[in-house]
Amino acid sequence: ILSLQGTASAAATGTTWSQVSGPRNTTTKFASDSPATTATVSAPGTYTFEITATDADGNTATSQVTDTVLSYIALGDSFAAGPGAGEVIPGPAPGNVNCDRSTDSYPEDIDNFVGQPNPVAAGADNPAFIFAACISASTAAVRQQEIYLRRAAAGTVGLVTIIAGGVDVNFGDVMFYCATRSSHDPSCQARWGKIVRNDLASLGGKLATLYAQIKNEASLAPGATLLVLDYPRIFPTNQNTACPTGFPSVHLSRTFLPSDMAWMNSVTLQLDNIIDAEAAAAGITYVDNYNAFDGHEVCQADPYVYSTKYFPIAASFHPTAAGHAILAGLAKPYLPSTDS
Repeated sequence: ILSLQGTASAAATGTTWSQVSGPRNTTTKFASDSPATTATVSAPGTYTFEITATDADGNTATSQVTDTVLSYIALGDSFAAGPGAGEVIPGPAPGNVNCDRSTDSYPEDIDNFVGQPNPVAAGADNPAFIFAACISASTAAVRQQEIYLRRAAAGTVGLVTIIAGGVDVNFGDVMFYCATRSSHDPSCQARWGKIVRNDLASLGGKLATLYAQIKNEASLAPGATLLVLDYPRIFPTNQNTACPTGFPSVHLSRTFLPSDMAWMNSVTLQLDNIIDAEAAAAGITYVDNYNAFDGHEVCQADPYVYSTKYFPIAASFHPTAAGHAILAGLAKPYLPSTDS
């Protein structure tokens, strides 16, 4: 949605707006023919609009304005999709049936921010915002999400946000085991430590390939903003007592051990360090989210992250709506001001 601000002299008896040029096969809907109005366009690109003023004798005068609409594409896994954080947004990503995208996810909040002064409601049809993130997306799956960049016209993408890597280090499997293990089972670190260590060792190359692929997309506008987000730790630091996982159990307690919480925090920090290093090497700005939920982790009185959650199960150990608002807030200083 573009804001148009025209003027007409006192002699004018009426004004009308029209589109003079723009991308092929696009349409524009003007909210009114008043000098100050908005234009809703059907695709990103550069548009020229014309206002025509007519006086009582039928004389006319015209003036033109050119504006460019750039799109925002949100890539990533469940930490971007936002399962459980708000209303579900229908529609799959390529190769997926259900992505559990949420209206209260940080990409929706970011789109609202860059779309000022005329934001589009979360979950509404918006040709300038492509929400491609999906639950269970590995770095390879996020590379497939880039089909939206390849489909976009050259030079029309102004902002891309990326979060990836958690699936590659088995975040979901580790958390499921840790949340459901009984006191008789091996600790989380004993069960998963070697596997995660090997996953971390191979992650850098995967991220380097992902970031390089994104940077080479022809659809990126000159000066486009690429922003990599890393992951918030979800457990308190220096936790000395076990705390409930949220998984129901009748006979055996299900708790996170202090040692396992410290280990999982250390894994998150290692993951973030790899993400940040590869983003910096690729010349992409990154947002440090490791301490984003400080004081509001799992086991705290006012958590910004869910413990075990069943509806949907994918929301377990993922940010709440308040958590996504924090992540969006940390990203906002790096964002451009664009129309959407």
